[in-house]
Amino acid sequence: MPHLRKVIVAIDSFKGSISSEEAGKCVADSIREINPSCHIEVIAIGDGGEGSGRIITKAHNGTLITTRAHDALMRPCSAFYGQLADARAVVELADTCGLALLNLDERNPLITSSFGCGEVIREAIEAGNKEILLCLGGSATNDGGMGVLHALGYRFLDHKGDELPPCGDSLILVRDIKDDHVIPSLREVRFLLLNDVVNCFYGKKGAAYVYAPQKGATMQEVVLLDEGLQNYARVLMSHSGVDVQRISGSGAAGGVAGGCIGLLQADVVSGIEYVLNATGFFSLLEDCDLVITGEGRIDQQSFMGKVLQKIVDHSSSKDIPVLAFAGQVADDFHAQDYGLLGAYGIHPQGFPHKLSMQKEHTMTHLSQCVVRVLTELEFC
Repeated sequence: MPHLRKVIVAIDSFKGSISSEEAGKCVADSIREINPSCHIEVIAIGDGGEGSGRIITKAHNGTLITTRAHDALMRPCSAFYGQLADARAVVELADTCGLALLNLDERNPLITSSFGCGEVIREAIEAGNKEILLCLGGSATNDGGMGVLHALGYRFLDHKGDELPPCGDSLILVRDIKDDHVIPSLREVRFLLLNDVVNCFYGKKGAAYVYAPQKGATMQEVVLLDEGLQNYARVLMSHSGVDVQRISGSGAAGGVAGGCIGLLQADVVSGIEYVLNATGFFSLLEDCDLVITGEGRIDQQSFMGKVLQKIVDHSSSKDIPVLAFAGQVADDFHAQDYGLLGAYGIHPQGFPHKLSMQKEHTMTHLSQCVVRVLTELEFC
């Protein structure tokens, strides 16, 4: 293997352990230990989930605006949005309504709401922004975006004309949507949804069946939520003329994508493509010898339009090899089948899972693994 002159480190967060920025710095420091002259470009990446809002704000030289909102259980919480140039703002749903913010016994997609995210969006709009970039990943909700939309002034009514609370439990009860209280400036705002899932709104590959179990739903509740999304889609169709079920990715974030597509005419863009472009990844590929990437766990799903696949696709188009590191690599995952030079689990065999989630151990093992692999491959 050639002596490394230039390396790009574009590694995703190891969720629950270290951030993308922390992982990138760790890898860069490890390379310098064995190759001090190597030029290393570290870029933080995300696919629209936790941390993406901050990454995008920093990439655009924006400013983080702190505010107050409510979490997925309607408890007061701190929040932020990124103020970008040209009257644009970036909002991260996971910052207020993220699954990672709830304890295991608090997860319940029947009662969680995306309302807090809508509060932040509303504040950004009232500050004069005309374009909202909404990062959708990591939600704790399955409310079809009712919470976001309710915060913007939409009302959802049952068969008696009574207003419903904006949560998953209400989906099956919605009979009408009223927009007479919508903030006036909303119609002047463009919404871009950063999303990298292709799940439809409802059905076996929809928001409830695929994602609600990890958000705390039992199978009985999954069926109820899916029936609710089907009902809600019919009402959206009647109100806006948009059949959200036919739009790829409308099931993202518990259906927040579909609700925003139906009522806000939101456009969907690839989260990872947007982040890679904003952070300058494509221009940095020129004259690059190696790309290092990774995430918490690598398996076949890592290559279903997600971060790793996009990085490998763009790097391979320029014949640049890619190495991937992860907390865990699935036993049936074969790196070469997916265009990788190699994929490596960082923790020693038999290392306790609970300890592997601790930041100290993750950083130490990531560093040791990078040094060992680069040495074995004679990249130094």
